[in-house]
Order: sequence, then C-alpha cells, then structure tokens
Amino acid sequence: STSRLRRRTILALPLVHAVAENETPRAAAAALGLECDSLVAANGALDAELGPLGPATRLPADTQLLLPAGAPPPQYSARPMPLLASRVELAGWCAGEGWRVAEVRRLLGGARFVAVAAEEAKEEELRLRDEGKTWRWPDGARPRGGGERARSGGEG
Repeated sequence: STSRLRRRTILALPLVHAVAENETPRAAAAALGLECDSLVAANGALDAELGPLGPATRLPADTQLLLPAGAPPPQYSARPMPLLASRVELAGWCAGEGWRVAEVRRLLGGARFVAVAAEEAKEEELRLRDEGKTWRWPDGARPRGGGERARSGGEG
C-alpha cells in the first residue's frame, strides 16, 4: 500500500556516511569525530555477506553507515554536502536550457552523491567539487558553516 504525507509533515531521515573502499568503522568514526563503539552499535550487522560489524571490519566502497542518534551531519570539506532527500538544481543538458530541480537520492563515497530531476527518472552522479558547474543549491538553500571536520581527499 502507498501512503501520502500531509502538508508540512516533518520526516526524520537518518544521517549516513558512505565509506571509501576498505574503510573501517574505526577510521570512519575518527574522520567524523564520533566514538567508534557508538557507530558500530548504530549499525549492528550490515548484511549476511559482511557478518558482524566490528571496529576493524573493512567495508566495500559506498557502504552506507548509519550515524548514531544525535550525531551532527557529516561535513567532508569546506563546502557542505547535500543530505538525503534535500533539493539541489542540476545544470541543463544543452546550453541555455537552465537549471532543473532535483532530489538527492543517495550519498556515495569520495564526496559524490546521486540526484534525480523532478521531471525525469534518470539518476545523475554528481561531485561536490562541481558545485556551480553541474549542480547548485536552490536560492537560499545552501547550508551555512561546515568544514569543521574536513577530511583529506574528500573532494576527489
């Protein structure tokens, strides 16, 4: 069955961290300024293939780790990363086509994310460093601050 939300309904979406290839929960916790035990506890067993999650478990690229309740949103550079379900605008396909409203659907490792334009079904992979070229924040929507916990190589 499908459900519709009422106007002005507030959804609490989990904050996630998309890991780099072979990143461990210990390394992710250190980069995010979190306690390793709380990050491991928030994720339990990720799936049958990985088995129980421990501080030294090497994870495949783009594995989504849930951040513990109360954790601040991750920031990997001086530029803020869009959060899941946030709105961004994508550059038009042709010169002079303008910008298209899109929704962030997935967060990937390496300061990348996937967005889908409202009128299209095609997913587009975007890089944080291409802000202003291939994507931008809608007017007034760019988060302020960020960068307190910069991560080396996060914009690759």
